[in-house]
Amino acid sequence: MNSYVYILILPYICWSASYFFCSVLKPRRFLNHPILTVFLLLMVSVPAVMLLKTQNVTIGTISIQLLFLGIVFIFYCGTVSRKLACYFIYAISLTLVEILACNILVLIRPLWAEVPIAFNEIYFVTDTADILCVSLADICIGVLCFQKESALLKRCFSYLHLKTFLQLLYPVYLPIIAQQVIISLTEYSLFPALAAAYWILCLISYPVFRKGIHVIQTQEEAAIFRQHQLQLMKEQLSLSREMEKEYQALRKWNHDVENHLLSLSYLMEMEKYEQAASYCHSINTENTSGNTHFERYANPHGGHYESQIS
Repeated sequence: MNSYVYILILPYICWSASYFFCSVLKPRRFLNHPILTVFLLLMVSVPAVMLLKTQNVTIGTISIQLLFLGIVFIFYCGTVSRKLACYFIYAISLTLVEILACNILVLIRPLWAEVPIAFNEIYFVTDTADILCVSLADICIGVLCFQKESALLKRCFSYLHLKTFLQLLYPVYLPIIAQQVIISLTEYSLFPALAAAYWILCLISYPVFRKGIHVIQTQEEAAIFRQHQLQLMKEQLSLSREMEKEYQALRKWNHDVENHLLSLSYLMEMEKYEQAASYCHSINTENTSGNTHFERYANPHGGHYESQIS
């Protein structure tokens, strides 16, 4: 694509990478503001790599891929397979958004230009209106796409397997590759056969994509079931602890009641009825142990029976 387009969408590319990686992967602890840090780093490093690409396309392209891979592996936690999956999903999504923006330009370009433009000519546009249109479409579609995609992956990325990713990405990425091959071979006589092969690949990839969606639904249901089991176990553990506390409180209450009854029985046997009445009144107004009341009313001067009760 034209270099002016990349200059206009540079902030969007840096934002989408930092936002997507920080949403799906866990940033390392030394990053206080991970999205802002990665964004600023990309804003500095991506133009330098793009300048290298103007000198040598192959080296520049490899350098861009290594730049994003290095950021994923240095600044984020997780397994190697998870980091690679996150990177490839981002790269494929970025390519799909770019292709969709180019298709939109092909459809709406007749509104301001009489001469139509082919899809393979999009990468060499020089008109200001074309550059602004494809850049704006790329940014608008990309922002919406990465927000929705990152929210979905954040919810289900932890339990998806590599096979599931391949089932989802193969039907999307394969037609893109086939389309690029057909565009590069349009002047050869094999074009009809390549076009037919392209549509066959698209038809074959549809059941694979449907299978991947079904696998995601199954894995999400299993993950939700496990979450419910874990929540139920936590609630059972909390209930068990509450029951243990209630049991301990009941034992203490039984012990207090037994002490009160022993104290009242002693006061009644000693015919200290006024002290017994005061003792009953104190039970209703104070939350003290039976031994304390016994010491206060039954035997204030000390004695052998008091020491036995204590």
